[in-house]
Amino acid sequence: CGGESKGIVAVGLDNNFVDIRISNVKIGVDNSGGNFFRGVSVKLDPDQLKNTSYEGTIGIKTSGSCWFYSCSVENMQTGFSLSGYSSPVIKDFSIRWTEARGSQIAFASNNSFGARCSNGIIDFFDASTQNSILKTDGSKRGLFLDVIVDESLCDDDNHKSIFVRSEVGE
Repeated sequence: CGGESKGIVAVGLDNNFVDIRISNVKIGVDNSGGNFFRGVSVKLDPDQLKNTSYEGTIGIKTSGSCWFYSCSVENMQTGFSLSGYSSPVIKDFSIRWTEARGSQIAFASNNSFGARCSNGIIDFFDASTQNSILKTDGSKRGLFLDVIVDESLCDDDNHKSIFVRSEVGE
């Protein structure tokens, strides 16, 4: 996980990445096109965490409008990092941490947040770290729909205006 190691670098359009496991890299997926990812799992192993820099690790980084289905990220500082004006669809996802190390950021965007995130789980380790569902300086035109998270573990409420939970009537 040294330097700027990357698991997948995807440039271009209409590529399919299915059922791939990536571990112990600085950036799991670096995507700059319109691609399809299903069943991609990015993990920083607990043993590797002892010997590497956690700061700056990213599970999935994208600047394209692409699709992520059933993808998971574990123990990376940032789960999904969006740049430019990307507006990916992220469905049936999980982001989790198994120990406290620095800040824990589920989604980060250096511009306008336009992702459509649904049916996901964000599992922060505990309240001893600085936890964020969404870090962005831009506008929020995206959506979190039916995402399970313990919001009491979050240090900010940047996600609140786009966070929706379906209600089931009795």
